[in-house]
Amino acid sequence: MIDKNDIYADLHIHTIASLHAFSTLRECIEEASRKSLLYIAVTDHFYNDGSVLMRKNEISRMMHLENHVQNNCFGVKVISGAEFNVAQDIPS
Repeated sequence: MIDKNDIYADLHIHTIASLHAFSTLRECIEEASRKSLLYIAVTDHFYNDGSVLMRKNEISRMMHLENHVQNNCFGVKVISGAEFNVAQDIPS
């Protein structure tokens, strides 16, 4: 049986950028640190309306995570990612 002390990562975390979550990135990192996690992956939803602006916003968000969040903030390594809805607009 897996004990909670055996868990070192949460690879699916949403921040307030996903619109249905309630925590900021900093709050997520601090909570991960309290739980002694070593890694978190921020996988906020990518709301794609097909526009160039939306794609640029998503690229900017991921670059911000990579460039501005310290590699080991509170002892937690932050991995940037995104959750994409695949084939949501394909006509049947």
